Amino acid sequence: MLLACAHREQNRYNKKAAAGVLRAIAKHSAPLAQAVVDSGAIPPLIMCLEEFDPSVKEVAAGALDNIARHTPQLAQVVVDAGAVSLLVLAVQVHLTLSPSHSTWWIDFCRCCWHVFTLSRSMFS
Repeated sequence: MLLACAHREQNRYNKKAAAGVLRAIAKHSAPLAQAVVDSGAIPPLIMCLEEFDPSVKEVAAGALDNIARHTPQLAQVVVDAGAVSLLVLAVQVHLTLSPSHSTWWIDFCRCCWHVFTLSRSMFS
């Protein structure tokens, strides 16, 4: 049901709510984050990063951050899904449009950092 809410055709409120639940689940442990991945949630979360509404992007970035932070393998799943380029693009757009309101994109930066550092540790 949550994945259906995050699907492209749903409204932004449903997407934000679904991504928020996935973020909360993935936050607590690697097994829970893996369960979120195994449920097929990564593609809908990636679609949420493409949403026009910045609040949907923010919650999706937080969910991806909570997945990536646990293990290098989970971080690699986020990288392989194509999240990094969308996160960078979202930060660039946000800074261009509203540089004085830059606090909400901390989740974007944190997710990129976790993905980078954990993925890097896999190849060290």
